Amino acid sequence: GARRQCGAAQRRRARDHQPQRLRAHGHAVGIPGDFVIYDERDQSAMLQQLQEEGRVPEGLSLESLVQAFSRLKSRGRLGGRKPEEPSDISPNLRAVHETYRDAMRAANALDFGDLILECVRLFRERPKVLRLYQLAYNHILVDEFQDTTPAQYELLRFLAGTTSPDDFIIKAEAST
Repeated sequence: GARRQCGAAQRRRARDHQPQRLRAHGHAVGIPGDFVIYDERDQSAMLQQLQEEGRVPEGLSLESLVQAFSRLKSRGRLGGRKPEEPSDISPNLRAVHETYRDAMRAANALDFGDLILECVRLFRERPKVLRLYQLAYNHILVDEFQDTTPAQYELLRFLAGTTSPDDFIIKAEAST
């Protein structure tokens, strides 16, 4: 017969799970299952096109915009359609991001930051979908937990079904 992996463990990077979740259930929050994922080069190309169309101001560093969007999304401060997004983000940056986000939607595309934020939104807005994933995983292992971004942490809290920040975290001694 077929051999099962120890404990039916699924060993994948967290980033690999988000597209699968969104393709299966994203329609519940308006994300079509056939979306494409844009990497940094694709994002820069999208912003370049928007600049050429006059929808993004000339003279802005496209690479800096991509990095700013990524950094703010990883902190949970931009994207994900939270009604209470922080107001300390420059209105100009927010306007450029809104233009970018609208163009991404029109292209049926998500960037890597969107993958986590949209899963968080899916879980926040559709508790029954969240429950399916909570029941699917008995344990969650996070390697290099100290490098977890606030957006990743929020996703983990949803999956773990806890509001306690220290439900079960093991800190290993520094390896040499």
